[in-house]
Amino acid sequence: MCVDAEPDRAVEFELGGAVLLPGECARAPAKGGRLRVHWTDEHGDIHDDRVRAPAHRRTHVVLRGDELEVTARPRCDRALRATARPDDE
Repeated sequence: MCVDAEPDRAVEFELGGAVLLPGECARAPAKGGRLRVHWTDEHGDIHDDRVRAPAHRRTHVVLRGDELEVTARPRCDRALRATARPDDE
């Protein structure tokens, strides 16, 4: 699951315990499901929404104004394997 904000602004998203900033991604549960998304708007108000995250798909969530929109759900390539980056060693 990846998050963005348009226009770009300082906002935090909390997805299942992970705190993400616009442009960042986190792994959703392998079985998919509805994820609770907490986000803080530019006024400091906290919002609570749910976003459907289907299994084996990348879900892209964009905050436009004060509304969350799911903008893309392309299929994930299950043949790709995660590899260690040189700085992870």
